Amino acid sequence: MRFVRSASVALILAVAGCSGGGSTRTTPVLPPNSTQSGTAKLPLSISIPRRPSSSTSARRSPRYVSPAAYTFALYDGATLVYDGYFASEASPPQFVTVYASSGPTTATAGTCSGTTTLTCGFVVTASVGTHSFDIVTYPIVDASDSVERVPLDTAPPTFSGTILSEGELTVDLAAGDNPGKTLTLLGAAAETDFFGPDVLPAGESTEISYIVKDAAGYQIIQPGNYDNGPVTITASPPGDVTMTPISQTAGPSATGAQTFDVTCTSVGANITFTAAANSHPNATYASGLTYSGANYPSGTLGSITLTCEGT
Repeated sequence: MRFVRSASVALILAVAGCSGGGSTRTTPVLPPNSTQSGTAKLPLSISIPRRPSSSTSARRSPRYVSPAAYTFALYDGATLVYDGYFASEASPPQFVTVYASSGPTTATAGTCSGTTTLTCGFVVTASVGTHSFDIVTYPIVDASDSVERVPLDTAPPTFSGTILSEGELTVDLAAGDNPGKTLTLLGAAAETDFFGPDVLPAGESTEISYIVKDAAGYQIIQPGNYDNGPVTITASPPGDVTMTPISQTAGPSATGAQTFDVTCTSVGANITFTAAANSHPNATYASGLTYSGANYPSGTLGSITLTCEGT
C-alpha cells in the first residue's frame, strides 16, 4: 500500500507594509521530531496598509500589496487553492472565503488583528515536496458580472479586472515545522499621470513630473520592483528635445511625483513623452500562471505632449 505524505502549511498574512521580490525559493531543514506522516507548518507573510475608517477622507498610504487590494487568490502552482475578499471593515478584519479547493492542496483563512498592520492567518495543507505558492490581488470582486459571489462557491472563479500585484514563493516542504518565510509581492504598473506645461519656447527648459500607479490609481512605491518593469519614459520625435531617458525597475521610496528635465530644440515641434512597461510579468514564475489582456496592463501607461514655440 502506498501512502502520500502531507504537509499543513500555516500562512500568516500581514495586511500593512510593502512588497519586494517576485519569485524566491527556500529549502527547509527537517526538524528532529519529524515523521513521514507529520504535518509541516510554514509561516508566510505579506503586508498592505489598513484602510481608513469611513469617517475620514484620508486614503491609506500606498504599499504593495496595493491599498485597493480586495480579492486575494492563492495558488499552488497553477491551481487555485483559495479565493477570498478582504473585509477590512469587519470586526475583526478578515478574509471572507469565496472559493476553497477540496484538494489535494487546501486552505482555510482566519481572522486578522493589529492596528496599522493587520496580521491574518491561513493554513494550507499540501503534500510534502516542492510547491510554488502564488498570491495574486485584484481591486474588484471576483465575478464577471461584478456581483459579489456566494461564499464557498464550489467552482473556481473567473477573475475580472487588472491585477494589482503578485508574487511567488517556491519551497520544499518537509514533514514537521518549516522555517517561516515571506512571500513578497510586486506591483503591476498600469498607468502614469504626467504634469507639465503644454507649451515651451524653443531653447528653454522645463520640468515634467510623473507618478506611476497601479490599476486602482495608487502610486507604486518601494520596497519591491515593478512586476512588469522597467517603466520607461521616452520622447518622440527624439531629435527635437533633449532629455535623459527614464528606465526604472522600481518606484520611489515614498509617495510623491518624480521629475525629469527637458529642453526644446526645434521651433514648432510637438513632442510626445510616453511611459511604458511590459504587458506581462517581468519575473519568470515557476507556477506558469498566465493572464489574458483583460487581467494585465496593456504596456502603454500614459503620455503628455509638449509644443516647442518660437521665442
